[in-house]
Amino acid sequence: MTDIPKSRLYALPTGLVYITKDARKQETRRHAATILASLEDEPVEVVIDGAQIRGHSILIKPGAQRTLTQAPPGLLSINIDPWHPEFQRFRGWQHSQSAFALDLGLRDTSPSLLDRCQSGCEQVDDVVSLFEFCADRVTRLMPETPSADRRVLSVIDRINATEPDLCQFADLAEHAGVSENHLSHIFTDNLGISMRSLRLWHKLRLAMKRMVGLDTLTTIAHDCGFSDSAHFSRSFHTALGLKPSFIADRKHVDLHLCG
Repeated sequence: MTDIPKSRLYALPTGLVYITKDARKQETRRHAATILASLEDEPVEVVIDGAQIRGHSILIKPGAQRTLTQAPPGLLSINIDPWHPEFQRFRGWQHSQSAFALDLGLRDTSPSLLDRCQSGCEQVDDVVSLFEFCADRVTRLMPETPSADRRVLSVIDRINATEPDLCQFADLAEHAGVSENHLSHIFTDNLGISMRSLRLWHKLRLAMKRMVGLDTLTTIAHDCGFSDSAHFSRSFHTALGLKPSFIADRKHVDLHLCG
């Protein structure tokens, strides 16, 4: 009998892909748009807004609080970052609930790729193709929206290019040439999430990148702008449903930086 492959986390430039046979059934709130997809015949089930959503693929609105209540033996989690070029389309979310089941057509489109994901034999190119396919499918389900305000795009670029402890709200407002209140308003209006949410997600993404090195979690927490290790651990667990110590442990998770 072969060993079950450990979980794999792929950090792409505009998203995360997590493949696991040991999904944790707990409550999370992510600042990315999330697709949960079954790699098996069994469906995925979440509770969100007090309603039970069940399907082989489920799209979850950015910032929505959800609880995974049923996970198949093989689960694919695709997370689309707020700086993805089509992320602003999620602000036009028209569904009455913050999640809905959908058919991505993964099994019909790429059966061999899904088989490789199930067996733990996927390559980075496979994961990139899978992410791009899924991101394209779900963003096309959203209504077309005007391009994001150039000041918002400029602030996002600034956040991504600046160390967290140097990326203060007042500095970002000055960079955009507007007041802090106005920047907060246009940011939420353009992306559908607050600047605070984006900055937190950015810090968590930076922390993941640091986990491939030899730094301690305490050092990573400090360098990525968290007040202390406990704050880092709470924020990480709330967003991802996993403790940073679990992600950083190569016995549990293979972490890949892609691009």
